[in-house]
Amino acid sequence: MKKRGRTHRNRNIYIYLAVALAITVVALSAFEQIVRPPHPKAAAADYFEIRDAIPTDWEEGSSDSILWVNQVRFNITAVGGDAHRVVIAVPGFAPTSEWFTVDVMAQNVTLDITLEKSELPVRCPKNADGYYEYTTSLDCDEASGRITLLLKE
Repeated sequence: MKKRGRTHRNRNIYIYLAVALAITVVALSAFEQIVRPPHPKAAAADYFEIRDAIPTDWEEGSSDSILWVNQVRFNITAVGGDAHRVVIAVPGFAPTSEWFTVDVMAQNVTLDITLEKSELPVRCPKNADGYYEYTTSLDCDEASGRITLLLKE
């Protein structure tokens, strides 16, 4: 009968040790997630390549130095790697369904995008090279920042 008591006591000790070890592992894992600094995002202008940007709708009152753009179309390629949860803002809109979103953009795959007509036209000044600069923001898990589309009228 004495042997049985020791067996139960040893078994209980092993159970307590296993539970303590599991709690320690979970606590250390959570602590590492809190302490470890987040991986910095790349600049959107470096991570993505923008080509063939054209205004598809603009205001009649535009001048030689300013183009008032309502809608723009362009090709975008993720050259820095796969991009996840991509959001491209439409200037003039609060975050809504009008913003362009895609869950996954594979590396070196080009998407043809049209940013829908905004409520107010976007002011695009002409640069020294003769292009109109349409600036918006792009965010994804891997990159974030402002991007400038160079438009030819």
